[in-house]
Amino acid sequence: MNTYSSVVFLHVIAAIGLFAALVIEWMSLRLLQRSASYEQGRESMAVWGLVAKVGGPATLVALASGIYLARTIGAWNLSWVAVAIPTMIVIAIAGVPSARIRKRLANLIAENAGRLPDELRTQLTPRTWTASLRVRTALLLGLVYEMTAKPTEGVVAIVAFAVLGLAWGAMPLRNAASASVTGSAASRSAEATRH
Repeated sequence: MNTYSSVVFLHVIAAIGLFAALVIEWMSLRLLQRSASYEQGRESMAVWGLVAKVGGPATLVALASGIYLARTIGAWNLSWVAVAIPTMIVIAIAGVPSARIRKRLANLIAENAGRLPDELRTQLTPRTWTASLRVRTALLLGLVYEMTAKPTEGVVAIVAFAVLGLAWGAMPLRNAASASVTGSAASRSAEATRH
């Protein structure tokens, strides 16, 4: 196996690692949402700790191997290559809100023990985290499409995946807004009935 083949292999393994990190993050979110106690909440946050351990090295290997491969075959001018690094940067930026949310939630469940109060359990369903995960998943799928299909209009293809990701990501936010409106309307109706 020559160097080029070895780097292609590493590039594919890194892509698998990026998806593995997303899967771990999805699992952590689902476990957190199902937590009935502070202890279960902390366990689910501990699972999230694996995201950086898997995703960090996978990102570095994907970038380093991708740059090597593009340089080796002189592919920087191809549109499907040109979108890769900017898309990785957008994926990283899209993960920032979820990192802040995770930190806030970890602080909320860090100290106590026993059953989670209902008020706190509702906070463990962060819509923004779900939206961020959906956008990042769509963008990563878009990158895999770019690398395998090699479309001549790479920017158009990644923008299409980004639009799909944004639409998918907006779904929980829209549902949360609808629930909030419905909840406040129900509160006003109950208040009017009492008077």
